Amino acid sequence: YDLSDGGALRLTIGKYYTPSGRLIQKPYDDSSTYNDELSKRYESGELSSADSIAVQDSTKFFTASGRVVYGGGGVTPDLFIPIDNILENDFFIQARQHINNFAYRYVDDNRSQLIEYDLDRFEKEFFIDEDLFLDFLAFAKKEGVKIQNGKVEESKAALKLRLKAIIARQLFQNEGFYRIFNKGDKAFQKALKAVQSEQKVIVE
Repeated sequence: YDLSDGGALRLTIGKYYTPSGRLIQKPYDDSSTYNDELSKRYESGELSSADSIAVQDSTKFFTASGRVVYGGGGVTPDLFIPIDNILENDFFIQARQHINNFAYRYVDDNRSQLIEYDLDRFEKEFFIDEDLFLDFLAFAKKEGVKIQNGKVEESKAALKLRLKAIIARQLFQNEGFYRIFNKGDKAFQKALKAVQSEQKVIVE
């Protein structure tokens, strides 16, 4: 479909197969099952523990390197990274929704000081100190978020990371956001370590 801005949308209606011939497309037979698949994976514990990942199809396939893989259930990761349990913190879920607006106002109010930073200096020298974090909490409370002391402390590091990353996006676009955010992204850091290691990364 051609779009008015000169771009285009390509809607894929085919099914997805890996090079070994495995079908990894979720079945469309039951729309409710299709839509609820992610939440069921979460409830089963397979996003938290690799031991909970069930093989749904015993059909064997062989990769180009001769490795045995099984059909059904999508792709089982070779490097398992458990889901961050901060996503179970309801305060974090509510508070993070207000980070964008707070960061926008903060940058707007402090632009004369912030424009002195380049991205390298911002990464090394700009910190979300306690005063700024308390300002954010006050903003979130004003927006209707219930402040829960234990959960605030539990989510502080994750909120500070996201807040610094969003401020970086305001100043340096997506390059700034990902430079900051990826430093604290466990999945990204583990994948980066695997790619940089001498051990060959396994692929299909």
